[in-house]
Amino acid sequence: MARLLTTGAEAGDKLDWSAYHGSQAHVSGTVAHTGTYSYYINGSDGYYRLLVANKTELWIRSWVQMGDISNSPVIFDFGVGSSRVRVRINADGSISLLSGDTTVLNTFNAVILPNIWYMFEVYLYPHDTTGVFQVKVDGVVKNNYSGDTVPGTGAAITYVDFRGINWTNTYHDDIAVNDNSGGVDDSWCGDGRVIALKPNAAGDVTGFTPSAGANYDCVNEVPPNDSDYVEDNVDGTYDIYNLEASGLTGVTIARVSVEVTALKTVAEDTKQRPVIKTDGTKYDGDDKDLLTSYTRYKHVWRFNPYTSAMDYSRS
Repeated sequence: MARLLTTGAEAGDKLDWSAYHGSQAHVSGTVAHTGTYSYYINGSDGYYRLLVANKTELWIRSWVQMGDISNSPVIFDFGVGSSRVRVRINADGSISLLSGDTTVLNTFNAVILPNIWYMFEVYLYPHDTTGVFQVKVDGVVKNNYSGDTVPGTGAAITYVDFRGINWTNTYHDDIAVNDNSGGVDDSWCGDGRVIALKPNAAGDVTGFTPSAGANYDCVNEVPPNDSDYVEDNVDGTYDIYNLEASGLTGVTIARVSVEVTALKTVAEDTKQRPVIKTDGTKYDGDDKDLLTSYTRYKHVWRFNPYTSAMDYSRS
């Protein structure tokens, strides 16, 4: 797999990110591209950061809405070696690619307007002479720079920031990040949406002990809380929950992500494993080591495990 991140803020929290500017990064429950939530940046230098561990190529997608572009907001930062490259929306609605903080590599006279959702996709290949820096808006290439994309020393991508620099209210939603490893998800992310399906009834198995009430009702809060929960200390115990109907028609469900927010209460080797059930068969995800603080754990099924195809219409 080459997908590093898929998120639509639908957990209502910030646990998907490696770091963020705490005073300026928020989750909005009033403005969203899809679903209920988006990531909201309100401040002069706000960001959500994903560490990407020295990648040689990166593709990102984010649906972006800016409340104001008069101060020429920077909406994406890529850490490259000792410096960075940037995507900036100028006050006239054009898009500039920057080397370092201010050196303009290329400007395209697009017409980006405030308070409208746009699907931005960015591709970066850092290199001293044959680098590539591209931007698509709503699926159409708007900027296409080739040349030196390494403003400092070192040529590996170390992080990507989803930003809102220059005091503009910026919203990011339906985010995806790909690198060039693996046999799928190693190019442009393309269009996509992220929705959340919460437990709404007991499933076929109820093994955990609830803090109070029904098991499923202890794990369907958005955002997650620590006041109600399910727990057990016996190996192999699990719950299965029924989920809300997706309500989707005429679309392809490209992946299913099971997300668990969990902790262990004793300092012992403890693991948890997400599962899904489709066509009457249960499929296990990978074991994840639990920590003593609440942490988000995910397992993504890129293909339906029952059909081995990118098709969840039977699930």
